[in-house]
Formats: sequence, C-alpha cells, structure tokens
Amino acid sequence: MLKKGIVTLVAGFSFLICSTANAGEISLDLYGLSYHLKKQESYYNAPRSVSSSNGQWVFNPGAGIDYDFREKGSMGFSGYTTLGYFQDCADYPFYFAGLGVKYRNYFYGSDSMFWSLQIAGAAASAEDWTTIGGYNSTQTDISSGRNTIFLPVGGLSLGYQFENKNYLSYTITYVPQNNNAGGTAGTNLLFMWLTFGF
Repeated sequence: MLKKGIVTLVAGFSFLICSTANAGEISLDLYGLSYHLKKQESYYNAPRSVSSSNGQWVFNPGAGIDYDFREKGSMGFSGYTTLGYFQDCADYPFYFAGLGVKYRNYFYGSDSMFWSLQIAGAAASAEDWTTIGGYNSTQTDISSGRNTIFLPVGGLSLGYQFENKNYLSYTITYVPQNNNAGGTAGTNLLFMWLTFGF
C-alpha cells in the first residue's frame, strides 16, 4: 500500500512538473547528513554514524525533487512543493511531501551568489522505532510499525547561480522533535543536503 502511494505521488508530481516546466524551477536534492542537537538523545549505534560521533552525526542517503513556482532565476518570494525519500538514522525509509514558501536574494554586490530562507509543512511516512537502554545502548532499534506524521521545517540555503540560471546550493534545515517517528524522536535535528536547480 505504501509503495503504491509513493508511486502515485511521484506520478502526480511528475505530471505537475511537465505541465508547468516553462513557468518555474525544478531542483534535485541529494540528501546527506543529519546532526542531532542533543548528543545524549542521538542513536549511539546508528548504522551510518559518521566517524566517532556516536550517532550525533549520521549519513542519511536519499534524494528528492522540488518544484519552485518562481520565474526561473528570479529573486524574491515564491511557493514551492517538495517530495523526497531518505534512510533515517536506524536505516528505515522515510518518505515525505510538503508545501512551503521561499525567499531568495543575491548577496550584496553579486549577481550569482545567493541565499534563501524557506519554511514548509510536510507530511511523512516514517518508521516508529526506539532503542532499549537509551544512549550508549548496545542493543539495536526496535520498530513498532509505520506512522504518518506532520512536521514544520525551516531552512537556509547558500548557492551559486550560473549564467544560464541553473544553480547549485547547500541547505541546512531545522526539524523539530516529533515522538511519533523514530527518525525525529528524542531530539531536534539539522539536515544538510546539496541541490541542483534547473
């Protein structure tokens, strides 16, 4: 059932992009790192914990696609939609879709370097998992099934716009604690990723 729902979302989103491709910007997101703001509430035995961070920094591979309703390459406010997937800190799939608003502007004196702020509301399908024993636990995660959750998110992007108005950017997004899914339970998170816009 979940796979059919995701396929339907992807097909619908693809139709939206194809039908409005001349009116806005499409971007591909490559998800990467998460940072748990409270180390004692991170997943100590995370399968992809980075270096010796003991689960405070975790590599979360995944990909997403955004559609920004702005005129390509323009600055100012615009609405956007987002759809994506990544592996959470216990290696369970985390699917999400959302709507939001962005504000983008050039750095003073530049016509290529830009910054943007974005806020969005997202619905996600995520595994609800926990660990026994808390931080430093040697036991693995225990799942109690999947939940649908709703999350507010806010982020900052820094980017470079090419002459053809395509761009590359790096985004840091804040996600508040939500105890209904293992990937967002216990602590506030920062997620980081790269974006190619065209």
